Amino acid sequence: MSETTVVIVNPAAGGGRGARRAPAAIAALRDAGLQLEIKETSAAGEASAIAAEAQRRGIRTVVAAGGDGTVFEVLNGLLPAALSTDDRTTLGLLPLGTGNSFVRDFSTEGTAYCVEALSSRRHRPCDILRVAHDGQSLFAMGGVSLGFGAAVAAVTNRHLKPLGKLGYSLGVLTKLITLRTDDITLGWDGQAPAPRPMSLLTLGNNRYVGGNMLITPDARIDDGVADLLIAGRVGRLELLRTFPKIFKGTHIDHPAIEMHRVAAVDFVFEAPVDVMVDGESLSLQLERVEVLPKAIEVAL
Repeated sequence: MSETTVVIVNPAAGGGRGARRAPAAIAALRDAGLQLEIKETSAAGEASAIAAEAQRRGIRTVVAAGGDGTVFEVLNGLLPAALSTDDRTTLGLLPLGTGNSFVRDFSTEGTAYCVEALSSRRHRPCDILRVAHDGQSLFAMGGVSLGFGAAVAAVTNRHLKPLGKLGYSLGVLTKLITLRTDDITLGWDGQAPAPRPMSLLTLGNNRYVGGNMLITPDARIDDGVADLLIAGRVGRLELLRTFPKIFKGTHIDHPAIEMHRVAAVDFVFEAPVDVMVDGESLSLQLERVEVLPKAIEVAL
């Protein structure tokens, strides 16, 4: 079995900060004695292809060096193949991007924390969300959002991403102008799907989104369930007043918000809708999101 660690670097992560931050992190890993194979990406989807090929070659540690989008791509390169073997590839993280939300659950030290985990070969099992849509599947480590959260992600990724965490906050304020509550048909853990009002919905496997927003404050990556947040009818001014509480996780006390711990959620949509998956803005005809308990090993 190869002892080589493949590091997939996205130099464009964080508005180009990935290219500047990667050399120091890579040097630290080499100083710790790791044998590295460095692969740089230059186009969307390339990280997934590199990760899948590394796994086929018998590489057992693949590192996503970039932002949340890089982690998303690498994860979807390793899965679903990694689900069918006991000799699982470990996913390593070097948070070089804008949000780096997943690592925030464990440390504010970011890259230094992840370098230490990889150097000491420390890893832990992590639940994964399988997102079924249009007869297909993709996978998420952190969370899936609909409604207001997905709209914010879309405007941020298209226009405000170079501003980092500030850009996400500005995206929130921008989408307040067109805030709407729609009926959505869903059910969880065996319930028959039924319509209900929804301005925002999040299924959180981890606690943070957008870098430092504590969206599902009680979520854990290895408890076999996801935290489902549903916000019903909320006016613009009320959302504006409530929004700052998201940085401490106290927004979940608002009477329009309900929380559930779920293993699976079924949706009924007649057409594709905006969905945020691990910070990525996608258009999907969503069918089901289910938790795959301890589906992958992560260096944390």
